[in-house]
Amino acid sequence: MRSKHLKAIGKKLGFKCEPRDRPPEGGIVERLFGTINTQVLKDLPGYTGSNVQERPKMQRKKRV
Repeated sequence: MRSKHLKAIGKKLGFKCEPRDRPPEGGIVERLFGTINTQVLKDLPGYTGSNVQERPKMQRKKRV
């Protein structure tokens, strides 16, 4: 962690922010969430995704 603010918050919460021994190991959790996001959640109603250009067009409801 390089942010002084995050370090201060961590200290107040009672944990110490330390850099990873091997930074490439940090992608394990991020990869899992990426897979869930792109393979599972994309088929659920209301899913918008993170890329604005790839978002489906919204269907506007007609007013009665």
